[in-house]
Amino acid sequence: MSQTGFFISFEGSEGCGKSTQIRQLIEDLRRMGQEPVLVREPGGTPIGEHIRHLLQHAPEGDTLTPEAELLLFAAGPRLPDVTFLLDIDPEAGFERLRRRAQPEAKRDRMEEEPLAFYEAVRQGYLAAAAAEPDRIHVLDASQPESEVAGQIRAELQRRSHVFLQGSRV
Repeated sequence: MSQTGFFISFEGSEGCGKSTQIRQLIEDLRRMGQEPVLVREPGGTPIGEHIRHLLQHAPEGDTLTPEAELLLFAAGPRLPDVTFLLDIDPEAGFERLRRRAQPEAKRDRMEEEPLAFYEAVRQGYLAAAAAEPDRIHVLDASQPESEVAGQIRAELQRRSHVFLQGSRV
């Protein structure tokens, strides 16, 4: 039976490098002749995009309870073959956000949360990784981008004997 796809997800707190690593992996796969499909959760569908907007930008999102927010984030996720958890100390993640120098108008609600929120999120991610070590691969996101990218590729090659086999990305 041949494998028709491999679902990879990225998790981590703000400033951990998810967008950078996703962009790099997509470029590498395209250079190999693959055409990856990028989806986001919540998002990817019209209702998913509305939920994403509510969580990130809509003023009504400010009144959501933490439980309601969690349920909205969990709405409709697919089960990935592997999840890369880009782990970073919340203070280091905040520093990366500050270096981006985004105008206040472009910052989303999640980026406005206090440091304690991000520490709780980090602990939740690490607990999930401990509970599902075969699916969730934790990476130290404080390393240089190229080091993290190399570890992602090595883990993908280890997990699939056809995925990235023999590639030099």
